[in-house]
Amino acid sequence: DISVSPDEINVTNDNQEVIATVSVSDPSGIDLAALPNPYWYQVDDVQGTRIDSVWELTSGDEFNATFISTVIIPMGAKGGTWRVGSTAFRDNLGYRSTNGGHETTFTVTSSSTFDTDGPTVGDISVSPDEINVTNDNQEVIATVSVSDPSGIDLAALPNPYWYQVDDVQGTRIDSVWELTSGDEFNATF
Repeated sequence: DISVSPDEINVTNDNQEVIATVSVSDPSGIDLAALPNPYWYQVDDVQGTRIDSVWELTSGDEFNATFISTVIIPMGAKGGTWRVGSTAFRDNLGYRSTNGGHETTFTVTSSSTFDTDGPTVGDISVSPDEINVTNDNQEVIATVSVSDPSGIDLAALPNPYWYQVDDVQGTRIDSVWELTSGDEFNATF
């Protein structure tokens, strides 16, 4: 089971650190190169409060390990019940964990009236919108506009992904957003 510490925080006047811990074991070895990414959110506002993080090995080895994930819940974050969860871990043979305990909750108290809405994201556009790769590679550029009155976290941008809709696993390409104009309040990536 994932555990969190502390299990109650108050972000009225300051940011607060929360640490999730999970133990994982596998006789063929945990795939340490393909760890899942834990996710944190307020249960009534998943999209507006979601924070993605990473698991870090703190003790053990690939056969019996303890991982932690640390996040900062920002001052003024939406109060109430928050959840931290994780998708399945993989072993070195490619099998995924299926037992329960991949999420838990904790309580956030906040009496402030700070911005608790997530960024406003425009539609993604691509250029060109039609390509032919019969004889050569082709470059495609995706563009999106994002704004937020309290600022976009430019150090934690999501990663866009590209794929052929009939073959998601076989064609998926991951990429990164790059700031092309604007600032943390109004940006084009």
